[in-house]
Amino acid sequence: MSVAHKDADPQKRRRIARQLITKATIAQIAAKLERHRSSISREIKHNRFEDDELPSLNGYHGVMSHQKGAERRSCRRELIRLPHQLDAVLEGFEGRCRATSI
Repeated sequence: MSVAHKDADPQKRRRIARQLITKATIAQIAAKLERHRSSISREIKHNRFEDDELPSLNGYHGVMSHQKGAERRSCRRELIRLPHQLDAVLEGFEGRCRATSI
């Protein structure tokens, strides 16, 4: 089974950052990384670093991008972090799924 969406790994994120420094277009970066333009654009949009106090640091940084992605993925683990929510979800499944309906 293939994965529908796979986050960029740290090396690809560093390559994106280097290409942005050289003023490469999204299409050029996508071609070099063999990814779709929208994937590169989404990666840059979601992981762009912005700081009002230090605007000179604003932009896309590979290492920061990887950390932001890891933080987002950890927030999605609510069912592991909140056992009462897991219990509620499992109760909902038990009410709807029966061995005869599968």
